[in-house]
Amino acid sequence: MVRGVSYRYLVNGQMSKILQAKRGLRQGDPISPLLFTLIMEYLHRLLGTLKQSAGFNFHPRCAKLGITNICFADDLLLFARGDVNSIRHMMDKFHQFSEATGLRANPAKCRIYFGGLNDQMQHDIATTINFGVGRKQLVKSTLMSIAGYWMQAFPLPKKIIQRIEVICKNFLWSGKAVGRKALVAWDKICLPNNAGGLNMTYLSDWNKATILKLLWNLHMKSDKLWIRWIEAYYLKGVSIMQWEPKIYSSWMIKSIVKNRDITVHSEYWRNSIQHGRF
Repeated sequence: MVRGVSYRYLVNGQMSKILQAKRGLRQGDPISPLLFTLIMEYLHRLLGTLKQSAGFNFHPRCAKLGITNICFADDLLLFARGDVNSIRHMMDKFHQFSEATGLRANPAKCRIYFGGLNDQMQHDIATTINFGVGRKQLVKSTLMSIAGYWMQAFPLPKKIIQRIEVICKNFLWSGKAVGRKALVAWDKICLPNNAGGLNMTYLSDWNKATILKLLWNLHMKSDKLWIRWIEAYYLKGVSIMQWEPKIYSSWMIKSIVKNRDITVHSEYWRNSIQHGRF
Protein backbone atom coordinates (compact mmCIF):
# COMPACT_ATOMS: atom_id res chain seq x y z
CA MET A 1 0.00 0.00 0.00
CA VAL A 2 1.32 3.45 -0.94
CA ARG A 3 1.02 5.79 2.05
CA GLY A 4 3.37 8.60 1.07
CA VAL A 5 6.05 9.80 -1.29
CA SER A 6 9.69 10.84 -1.17
CA TYR A 7 11.81 13.08 -3.37
CA ARG A 8 15.39 13.45 -4.57
CA TYR A 9 16.62 16.59 -6.30
CA LEU A 10 19.38 17.04 -8.87
CA VAL A 11 21.60 19.86 -7.58
CA ASN A 12 24.68 20.85 -9.64
CA GLY A 13 24.71 17.41 -11.23
CA GLN A 14 24.59 15.59 -7.88
CA MET A 15 21.59 13.78 -6.42
CA SER A 16 20.44 15.02 -3.04
CA LYS A 17 19.58 12.74 -0.15
CA ILE A 18 16.09 11.29 0.03
CA LEU A 19 13.56 13.76 1.41
CA GLN A 20 10.30 12.51 2.84
CA ALA A 21 7.07 14.35 2.06
CA LYS A 22 5.85 14.88 5.60
CA ARG A 23 2.44 16.16 4.55
CA GLY A 24 1.75 13.02 2.52
CA LEU A 25 0.42 12.71 -0.99
CA ARG A 26 -1.34 15.86 -2.18
CA GLN A 27 -3.19 16.95 -5.27
CA GLY A 28 -0.65 18.18 -7.79
CA ASP A 29 1.97 15.61 -6.83
CA PRO A 30 3.41 14.04 -10.01
CA ILE A 31 2.46 10.54 -8.89
CA SER A 32 -1.08 11.39 -7.74
CA PRO A 33 -2.81 10.98 -11.16
CA LEU A 34 -1.41 7.46 -11.51
CA LEU A 35 -2.38 6.44 -7.98
CA PHE A 36 -5.82 8.00 -8.39
CA THR A 37 -6.40 6.03 -11.60
CA LEU A 38 -5.26 2.77 -10.01
CA ILE A 39 -7.42 3.26 -6.92
CA MET A 40 -10.52 4.30 -8.87
CA GLU A 41 -10.06 1.34 -11.19
CA TYR A 42 -10.24 -0.91 -8.13
CA LEU A 43 -13.41 0.84 -6.94
CA HIS A 44 -14.90 0.59 -10.44
CA ARG A 45 -14.27 -3.16 -10.52
CA LEU A 46 -15.71 -3.60 -7.03
CA LEU A 47 -18.89 -1.81 -8.03
CA GLY A 48 -18.97 -3.87 -11.22
CA THR A 49 -19.38 -7.04 -9.15
CA LEU A 50 -22.74 -5.74 -7.90
CA LYS A 51 -24.35 -7.36 -10.92
CA GLN A 52 -23.64 -10.75 -9.29
CA SER A 53 -25.00 -9.67 -5.90
CA ALA A 54 -28.39 -11.16 -5.02
CA GLY A 55 -30.76 -8.40 -4.02
CA PHE A 56 -29.03 -5.64 -5.97
CA ASN A 57 -31.26 -3.95 -8.53
CA PHE A 58 -29.95 -1.83 -11.39
CA HIS A 59 -31.32 1.60 -12.07
CA PRO A 60 -34.21 1.01 -14.51
CA ARG A 61 -32.32 2.86 -17.24
CA CYS A 62 -28.97 1.14 -16.67
CA ALA A 63 -29.82 -2.57 -16.58
CA LYS A 64 -29.37 -3.33 -20.29
CA LEU A 65 -25.78 -2.06 -20.30
CA GLY A 66 -25.00 -3.17 -16.73
CA ILE A 67 -24.00 0.34 -15.62
CA THR A 68 -23.37 0.81 -11.90
CA ASN A 69 -21.01 3.79 -11.95
CA ILE A 70 -19.30 6.36 -14.13
CA CYS A 71 -16.08 8.00 -12.96
CA PHE A 72 -14.83 11.37 -14.17
CA ALA A 73 -11.76 13.36 -13.15
CA ASP A 74 -13.02 14.13 -9.65
CA ASP A 75 -16.63 12.96 -9.70
CA LEU A 76 -18.22 9.55 -9.23
CA LEU A 77 -21.78 8.92 -10.38
CA LEU A 78 -23.54 5.89 -8.88
CA PHE A 79 -26.59 4.22 -10.38
CA ALA A 80 -28.97 1.83 -8.62
CA ARG A 81 -32.65 1.43 -7.98
CA GLY A 82 -33.70 3.44 -4.95
CA ASP A 83 -34.42 0.54 -2.60
CA VAL A 84 -32.79 -0.33 0.72
CA ASN A 85 -31.17 -3.59 -0.43
CA SER A 86 -29.52 -2.03 -3.49
CA ILE A 87 -28.10 0.86 -1.47
CA ARG A 88 -26.90 -1.52 1.24
CA HIS A 89 -25.07 -3.65 -1.34
CA MET A 90 -23.47 -0.54 -2.80
CA MET A 91 -22.31 0.66 0.63
CA ASP A 92 -20.84 -2.79 1.33
CA LYS A 93 -18.59 -2.33 -1.70
CA PHE A 94 -17.47 1.03 -0.33
CA HIS A 95 -16.59 -0.62 2.98
CA GLN A 96 -14.48 -3.20 1.09
CA PHE A 97 -12.83 -0.36 -0.79
CA SER A 98 -12.07 1.49 2.46
CA GLU A 99 -10.57 -1.59 4.11
CA ALA A 100 -8.29 -2.23 1.13
CA THR A 101 -7.14 1.35 0.49
CA GLY A 102 -7.53 3.16 3.81
CA LEU A 103 -9.71 5.77 2.09
CA ARG A 104 -13.11 6.62 3.50
CA ALA A 105 -16.19 7.68 1.59
CA ASN A 106 -17.87 10.74 3.05
CA PRO A 107 -21.62 10.59 2.25
CA ALA A 108 -22.09 14.02 3.82
CA LYS A 109 -20.14 15.60 0.95
CA CYS A 110 -22.21 13.93 -1.76
CA ARG A 111 -24.45 16.30 -3.62
CA ILE A 112 -26.39 16.86 -6.81
CA TYR A 113 -25.23 19.75 -8.95
CA PHE A 114 -27.23 21.34 -11.74
CA GLY A 115 -25.51 24.03 -13.70
CA GLY A 116 -27.24 27.37 -13.95
CA LEU A 117 -26.69 31.08 -13.70
CA ASN A 118 -27.93 32.34 -10.37
CA ASP A 119 -27.54 35.91 -9.18
CA GLN A 120 -24.43 35.18 -7.10
CA MET A 121 -22.72 33.50 -10.06
CA GLN A 122 -23.46 36.51 -12.24
CA HIS A 123 -22.00 38.80 -9.60
CA ASP A 124 -18.87 36.68 -9.16
CA ILE A 125 -18.22 36.57 -12.89
CA ALA A 126 -18.66 40.29 -13.31
CA THR A 127 -16.59 41.34 -10.28
CA THR A 128 -13.62 38.98 -10.61
CA ILE A 129 -12.80 39.76 -14.23
CA ASN A 130 -9.69 41.78 -15.00
CA PHE A 131 -11.03 45.06 -16.37
CA GLY A 132 -7.69 45.86 -17.93
CA VAL A 133 -8.62 43.65 -20.88
CA GLY A 134 -11.24 44.66 -23.46
CA ARG A 135 -14.82 43.92 -22.46
CA LYS A 136 -15.55 42.41 -25.85
CA GLN A 137 -12.84 39.79 -25.42
CA LEU A 138 -13.92 39.08 -21.85
CA VAL A 139 -17.51 38.52 -22.92
CA LYS A 140 -16.41 36.10 -25.65
CA SER A 141 -13.77 34.24 -23.63
CA THR A 142 -15.53 34.07 -20.27
CA LEU A 143 -19.27 34.67 -20.26
CA MET A 144 -19.99 33.01 -23.59
CA SER A 145 -17.53 30.20 -22.92
CA ILE A 146 -19.54 29.22 -19.83
CA ALA A 147 -22.74 29.16 -21.88
CA GLY A 148 -21.01 27.34 -24.74
CA TYR A 149 -19.83 24.62 -22.36
CA TRP A 150 -23.39 23.77 -21.28
CA MET A 151 -24.74 24.13 -24.81
CA GLN A 152 -22.53 21.28 -25.98
CA ALA A 153 -24.60 18.94 -23.81
CA PHE A 154 -28.02 20.55 -23.36
CA PRO A 155 -30.55 22.46 -25.45
CA LEU A 156 -30.95 25.54 -23.26
CA PRO A 157 -34.45 27.05 -22.94
CA LYS A 158 -34.96 30.31 -24.81
CA LYS A 159 -35.50 32.17 -21.54
CA ILE A 160 -32.09 31.07 -20.24
CA ILE A 161 -30.37 32.07 -23.49
CA GLN A 162 -32.05 35.49 -23.35
CA ARG A 163 -30.91 35.94 -19.76
CA ILE A 164 -27.31 35.07 -20.67
CA GLU A 165 -27.41 37.56 -23.54
CA VAL A 166 -28.73 40.26 -21.20
CA ILE A 167 -25.76 39.66 -18.88
CA CYS A 168 -23.38 39.88 -21.84
CA LYS A 169 -24.98 43.09 -23.09
CA ASN A 170 -24.93 44.69 -19.65
CA PHE A 171 -21.29 43.84 -19.10
CA LEU A 172 -20.34 45.00 -22.58
CA TRP A 173 -21.80 48.46 -22.01
CA SER A 174 -21.32 48.98 -18.27
CA GLY A 175 -18.84 46.37 -17.00
CA LYS A 176 -21.46 44.93 -14.63
CA ALA A 177 -23.97 42.08 -14.73
CA VAL A 178 -26.71 44.67 -14.22
CA GLY A 179 -26.12 47.88 -16.11
CA ARG A 180 -27.47 50.52 -18.40
CA LYS A 181 -29.55 49.85 -21.47
CA ALA A 182 -27.60 48.64 -24.51
CA LEU A 183 -27.00 51.31 -27.14
CA VAL A 184 -26.98 48.85 -30.07
CA ALA A 185 -29.29 45.90 -30.71
CA TRP A 186 -27.76 42.50 -29.92
CA ASP A 187 -28.48 41.20 -33.44
CA LYS A 188 -26.22 43.92 -34.85
CA ILE A 189 -23.51 43.25 -32.28
CA CYS A 190 -23.43 39.61 -33.41
CA LEU A 191 -22.74 40.59 -37.03
CA PRO A 192 -19.21 39.96 -38.41
CA ASN A 193 -16.65 42.74 -38.08
CA ASN A 194 -16.76 43.51 -41.79
CA ALA A 195 -20.53 44.03 -41.50
CA GLY A 196 -20.23 46.53 -38.68
CA GLY A 197 -20.71 44.14 -35.77
CA LEU A 198 -18.44 42.81 -33.03
CA ASN A 199 -18.59 39.19 -34.22
CA MET A 200 -20.24 37.97 -31.04
CA THR A 201 -21.75 34.49 -30.95
CA TYR A 202 -25.48 34.38 -31.54
CA LEU A 203 -26.26 31.85 -28.82
CA SER A 204 -29.54 30.56 -30.24
CA ASP A 205 -27.86 29.55 -33.51
CA TRP A 206 -24.85 28.16 -31.67
CA ASN A 207 -27.09 25.99 -29.50
CA LYS A 208 -28.79 24.63 -32.62
CA ALA A 209 -25.39 23.77 -34.07
CA THR A 210 -24.29 21.93 -30.91
CA ILE A 211 -27.56 19.95 -30.80
CA LEU A 212 -27.07 19.03 -34.47
CA LYS A 213 -23.64 17.73 -33.52
CA LEU A 214 -25.31 15.45 -30.97
CA LEU A 215 -27.67 14.31 -33.74
CA TRP A 216 -24.69 13.67 -36.01
CA ASN A 217 -22.97 11.61 -33.31
CA LEU A 218 -26.11 9.52 -32.85
CA HIS A 219 -26.32 8.98 -36.59
CA MET A 220 -22.65 8.30 -37.32
CA LYS A 221 -21.05 6.98 -34.14
CA SER A 222 -21.67 4.09 -31.75
CA ASP A 223 -18.45 3.95 -29.70
CA LYS A 224 -19.58 6.22 -26.87
CA LEU A 225 -21.45 5.07 -23.78
CA TRP A 226 -24.22 7.67 -24.00
CA ILE A 227 -24.92 6.72 -27.63
CA ARG A 228 -25.03 3.01 -26.76
CA TRP A 229 -27.44 3.86 -23.93
CA ILE A 230 -29.82 5.77 -26.22
CA GLU A 231 -29.69 2.99 -28.80
CA ALA A 232 -30.51 0.39 -26.12
CA TYR A 233 -33.39 2.24 -24.49
CA TYR A 234 -34.82 4.44 -27.24
CA LEU A 235 -33.76 3.69 -30.80
CA LYS A 236 -33.67 -0.14 -30.54
CA GLY A 237 -32.19 -0.66 -34.00
CA VAL A 238 -33.95 2.26 -35.72
CA SER A 239 -31.85 5.06 -37.23
CA ILE A 240 -32.11 8.37 -35.39
CA MET A 241 -33.02 9.97 -38.74
CA GLN A 242 -36.21 7.86 -38.96
CA TRP A 243 -37.01 7.33 -35.28
CA GLU A 244 -39.92 9.21 -33.73
CA PRO A 245 -40.00 9.97 -29.99
CA LYS A 246 -42.67 8.51 -27.77
CA ILE A 247 -44.73 10.36 -25.19
CA TYR A 248 -42.50 9.04 -22.40
CA SER A 249 -39.24 9.95 -24.18
CA SER A 250 -37.00 12.40 -22.38
CA TRP A 251 -37.03 16.11 -23.23
CA MET A 252 -33.39 15.80 -24.30
CA ILE A 253 -33.97 13.24 -27.05
CA LYS A 254 -37.09 15.13 -28.13
CA SER A 255 -35.04 18.32 -28.49
CA ILE A 256 -32.44 16.54 -30.62
CA VAL A 257 -35.12 15.10 -32.91
CA LYS A 258 -36.90 18.46 -33.08
CA ASN A 259 -33.82 19.99 -34.70
CA ARG A 260 -33.62 17.14 -37.20
CA ASP A 261 -35.73 19.02 -39.76
CA ILE A 262 -32.90 21.52 -40.21
CA THR A 263 -30.83 18.82 -41.93
CA VAL A 264 -33.33 18.16 -44.73
CA HIS A 265 -32.24 21.13 -46.85
CA SER A 266 -28.74 21.54 -45.44
CA GLU A 267 -25.88 21.05 -47.87
CA TYR A 268 -23.44 21.29 -44.97
CA TRP A 269 -25.14 18.32 -43.27
CA ARG A 270 -24.89 16.21 -46.43
CA ASN A 271 -21.20 17.06 -46.79
CA SER A 272 -20.62 16.14 -43.14
CA ILE A 273 -22.24 12.74 -43.68
CA GLN A 274 -20.23 12.18 -46.87
CA HIS A 275 -16.86 13.03 -45.31
CA GLY A 276 -17.61 11.56 -41.88
CA ARG A 277 -16.75 14.77 -40.08
CA PHE A 278 -19.03 17.37 -38.51
